[in-house]
Amino acid sequence: MKFSQLFIAVCLCLVASSAFSGDISLEKLEFDSTKYIDIDELHRGMIGYGLTVFEGAKVEKFKVEVISIISNKSAGRNAFLIKVKDNEVFDIARGVQGCSGSPVFFDDRLAGAMSFGWNFQKEPLYGVTPIKQMLNVHKRVLAKDNKTEVANGVKILDEKVYNRLLAPQILSKNDLESIARASGFSAPVVTDGMTTLPVMVSFSGLNNAATSQINEILPGFKANVSNFTGNIDHLLENDRPKIERGSSLVIPIVSGDYNAAALGTVTEVIDDWVFAFGHAFNGTGQCNWPLATGYIHTFMSSTSMSFKLGQAVDVVGAVEADEVQAICGRLGKKVDTCKAHTVVEYSDVDETVEFNMNLVNDEMFVSSTSMISVVAPTLYRGDLPDLCTLEYDVVLDFGKYGIVNISDISSDSSTFDLSLDIVQGTSLVANSPWDKPLLQSVESKVRVKNQTSVAELDKVSLNNTVFYPGDTIKADIDCYQYRLPNVSLKAELVLPGDIPPGEYQLGIGNKRAYLANLTRCQPQKGFADTTEKIVKVLNERNQYRQDKIYMFIVTNEPGLAVEDESLPALPAGKAMLLAGKSSERPITAYSRMIDSITPCDYVFIGSSNMKIEIRDK
Repeated sequence: MKFSQLFIAVCLCLVASSAFSGDISLEKLEFDSTKYIDIDELHRGMIGYGLTVFEGAKVEKFKVEVISIISNKSAGRNAFLIKVKDNEVFDIARGVQGCSGSPVFFDDRLAGAMSFGWNFQKEPLYGVTPIKQMLNVHKRVLAKDNKTEVANGVKILDEKVYNRLLAPQILSKNDLESIARASGFSAPVVTDGMTTLPVMVSFSGLNNAATSQINEILPGFKANVSNFTGNIDHLLENDRPKIERGSSLVIPIVSGDYNAAALGTVTEVIDDWVFAFGHAFNGTGQCNWPLATGYIHTFMSSTSMSFKLGQAVDVVGAVEADEVQAICGRLGKKVDTCKAHTVVEYSDVDETVEFNMNLVNDEMFVSSTSMISVVAPTLYRGDLPDLCTLEYDVVLDFGKYGIVNISDISSDSSTFDLSLDIVQGTSLVANSPWDKPLLQSVESKVRVKNQTSVAELDKVSLNNTVFYPGDTIKADIDCYQYRLPNVSLKAELVLPGDIPPGEYQLGIGNKRAYLANLTRCQPQKGFADTTEKIVKVLNERNQYRQDKIYMFIVTNEPGLAVEDESLPALPAGKAMLLAGKSSERPITAYSRMIDSITPCDYVFIGSSNMKIEIRDK
């Protein structure tokens, strides 16, 4: 097959859009006993060979021996064990990450892919996934071609989160752990140390500060920082790597000024069809990820599990199926990616830096990759000081579903608040239960100041404790600052003319305290039942910033809401009747809130409640 066009993507920013002539006969994708050897024909002591890349792009042969056949390794699936014989690399490295998919042959027929091993193993012993099982994965791709709807293998978020979109923190710890697991950044251990040869996402460009901050937001996130990147044209000498049996295959998740890529090995190529890994990447099912050739700099020996140091070279197709027994894709298929652009201003050193990246356009990775595209540049100079302030504006474009605008300020929390805002915005929209929106672009600007901006509430003084409808409540707020003089802030709340007389609790607090009360009193405002409503509510939520003072009163005037539509003025009898009716549309009781928002020059922290009385004039 010849490519009509091949985009060389050393920085992994472009994808190939080659066209192939003719349609492949599906018969070629079926098990052929003249080309392949079935597990039933194998026996202990049988000698064969394997193929993989140890250095550069050269596919090398090594000797293997069948040790045993494993029936029902998992339900309905078999495997067999091999031992690598008389090979210097495997004698030193034993288990090697990046060998996943390395094909093994007996009687010059392809038997399967090296796919699992053991941590801390002392001998080069490997489990092999039979090729017969791997070829079956092409049916997932055909189902996609036929527009057969197949759900992804992982449900990331529960629909209940879309009933609390105004909560101070929408995603729970379990939600964040689920997002980390879906990203597939750590290979699962099966039993007794046996593990799939880890196809971990390796990063280049991330420093320790960035990885620790990402780990704080996404518990269980693991980043292997062994990936290399850069221009290696001088090493290729016009002989660029190609996709063939035993060659390296890379899935670039993030590319550009920062890189994250999964590296494995090609098992079989049938015309433009490619089968690799011998196990799942993260079990997504149908997918659409870049498929790139790879270059191996060397391998690193480790007492736990050795690994190949490599990088992607040219994006030449798409990975379209990700199942337990293999990944499968096609050469020449185009993959759309999400563009990310981040500008960071370091005010104290008068430096501005820009970063450009392409992100895999996939709901499984979107939370992690979009966060990396902003957090990594922000920590470009290393760890932020304990006392520092971030001002940030992030625009998440979801195409026809709308744009999520994030604009806020944080202080003395490094990138925690910024990271959480991005993860919440991206994951909630991308994992909508009703649609499959794709993130089109991430545009970010972050300003870093090496000084604290926190003002913590100490005490509040009001201009009175008895008020009348139409009066203005004025609050003088004394605040602490760390190692700086105390500051005095002011806020006001104008009482409406129709507020009923009585005793009330006046709340004065920060963004978190206000959102907590808003969620409790008016839960209907945080409700969404379409993707467009998710975007709408998130944008309303993001109007509330940390550099504002919130004053609020909850009245005793009851109301009902049908979904997010408020019905505040219903007669008591009608309200009771409506509340008692069964309906598919959720009916929620809520309380009226009277509030005011006062900007200030600080990240305002703390809250206070005071009793006030409202009298008739």
